[in-house]
Amino acid sequence: MATEFSLNNRVLVEVDSTPLGSSRTWLKLAAGITSAVDSHNDSTDDTAYLDGGGYGNSDIIGKQYTLAITGHRIIGNPAQDYIMTLQGEFGDDAKTHVRYTRPNGHRTQAYVTASEIVDAGGDANAKTDFSCNFKGCGAPTITQPTSAPALTATIATGSVVGTTKFTATADPMTNTFAYKLTSSARTANLYAHSVGLIPYTSGADIPAVAGQYLNMYELDSGGRIAKFATHALVTGDINPGT
Repeated sequence: MATEFSLNNRVLVEVDSTPLGSSRTWLKLAAGITSAVDSHNDSTDDTAYLDGGGYGNSDIIGKQYTLAITGHRIIGNPAQDYIMTLQGEFGDDAKTHVRYTRPNGHRTQAYVTASEIVDAGGDANAKTDFSCNFKGCGAPTITQPTSAPALTATIATGSVVGTTKFTATADPMTNTFAYKLTSSARTANLYAHSVGLIPYTSGADIPAVAGQYLNMYELDSGGRIAKFATHALVTGDINPGT
């Protein structure tokens, strides 16, 4: 089996534009961004002890979560525009939340200070630079990859010959649906990125044949998997006509 590389363009980076509110308002930070690097920046104590035979010993004694953003300024981009409002702030007024989600669903959320914000500079024949560093305030919340919750969906025949359909209710209503037909059953992780999905409206016809697997996805506002279900289509699921 060929090795599949993890691709940076499948990473989801978000910043919260309402950090003082009781709920988060996540803005996708992607347009104009060329690099987003997160790190836990270990602090170590490096000490040699007599029983080490002259060799040193290292212990991690502290960490700070950071997220470094670089790219080009896009005026009018909601996430970049919000970050620019923090440029002249001090103390708690310069703090917000960030969320970094890997393609497999691994998610890190942190309360951070936005520092070293840059929205100017560069060569005369280049785009304007944009960069900032988010520095953690306390421990981040880390969600390890885990199976997505089950999507409750009803499978039925479609309205035209050779189609099926599923109906479901999104939770919250801002979530959307998608599907993918495959020759075998699939699995899906919560918050994961999936390629080849077809956007779907609950109850719409899906051209399909018996024997295929209908993989049904509920996606959150960031396009990440919120719920998932798979179903092996049988003859009774397909409109046979007359």
